Amino acid sequence: MVIFLTSISAYQKMRTTILTTQYPVWCASGILTPAESKALYEAGIDLTMFNYEVDIHDEELLEGALYTIREHHPGVDIWIDSKL
Repeated sequence: MVIFLTSISAYQKMRTTILTTQYPVWCASGILTPAESKALYEAGIDLTMFNYEVDIHDEELLEGALYTIREHHPGVDIWIDSKL
């Protein structure tokens, strides 16, 4: 599984799971503070930061981000908060 964070609430919901270091995490811009990002890197999290915000209501933008994640993690399920 890959965790895709598109909101602060998604990060809060998945924080414990993320800290297990078992899953790669992709994060839209503007979700984590620089200090939070640094702490995750230092904890050994496989963290990739998009350099743009991902509006989940913009279907084309969301699909583009998911496509990029799939390129790097083919065949792996992507978790995205369904309650956004």
